[in-house]
Amino acid sequence: MPTKKRATRKASKVQTGPFLIGTSASKKELYAALGIRESATPNEIHAAFVLIAKANHPDHHNGAVLPVFAAAQRAHDILMDPIRRAQYDATGSFDASGKSDHGQAMGMIQKHIHAIMIDGVDPNEVNILRRCKESLERDIQDADVMILTLQKTIEKVERQRDAIALRWKGAEAVKASLLAMIDGGLQIDRAKLAPHYEAKRYAKIALEMLALASYDVPDSGRMYHPGPNMGTSFSMSDFFRNAGYAR
Repeated sequence: MPTKKRATRKASKVQTGPFLIGTSASKKELYAALGIRESATPNEIHAAFVLIAKANHPDHHNGAVLPVFAAAQRAHDILMDPIRRAQYDATGSFDASGKSDHGQAMGMIQKHIHAIMIDGVDPNEVNILRRCKESLERDIQDADVMILTLQKTIEKVERQRDAIALRWKGAEAVKASLLAMIDGGLQIDRAKLAPHYEAKRYAKIALEMLALASYDVPDSGRMYHPGPNMGTSFSMSDFFRNAGYAR
């Protein structure tokens, strides 16, 4: 009998608090991705994501987006939005919000087609599909440039932090406070990488969605560049390449 009571108390302890030690097959996917209860507060949701990101962020894996990080990022984005979370809790599906990966990719396709159309091109004479694909390919290039630029900044600050941690002697409380400040800044910089990884992933999905499509209009093959309506005549990758940030 005492053994059974101890087992009961242990099981009860596992179920307390916002975080889960393990998840069952019936657990909703997004909450399971973060290892949290369905009653978790926004602060608890964010804390769970930060915990996962510390070990699984692409910045720690040569830019590779691990499935566990991608799932945690998606869960964090949806559950931190009260409307999308309510829709997910009601339906059990994040697709119901229209913000799934394919929904995001479809949004990118629509954005680029719209930009091409408002630029005054004639869809009877211009290969709209090709131009859209070119824009998506530039999205991927631009994301790579931003990721590389942020990674260089992060690596530089990490080297500075390591030097301070190694060479600072005495006044340990001051040192700890300084290192904590730097770590906080690094965490913010690493978080800035996520949208660019996402944009790159959505653009790739969009290209996959268009892979089997065709457009029956001859095309000159000249690269499309957004006109005045887009506020720029060249891509961000061109800007950063000219600024010396290219690989």
